[in-house]
Amino acid sequence: MEAPDQDNVFYPDFNLQNQEIMAIANPATREEAKEKYVEKEKKYHWISKKRFNNGEYKVLVKSSDGHPIDMYHPSSKPCDSFTETEVREGCYNPDMFEREEVE
Repeated sequence: MEAPDQDNVFYPDFNLQNQEIMAIANPATREEAKEKYVEKEKKYHWISKKRFNNGEYKVLVKSSDGHPIDMYHPSSKPCDSFTETEVREGCYNPDMFEREEVE
């Protein structure tokens, strides 16, 4: 009986993962590899779950520096789109908003 290949006993996908890592680490192939292997974070429209006393919703829009800020809006129409990371970096709690995925 032949012994199993020692390189792949615990990590059967190691060779494939190693190729992906090397492609991303190599400056000559980095951009192409990022497009191919790195999953992009999805963007969403962010609209408050609750309606405020004045009947308006809070929606997140882009400020002049590109960060999310909240504005009151009379309808729940979507405005600018942000990733969840951008919303958190803007000091907002994503759980307070309904999100609508941007195509």
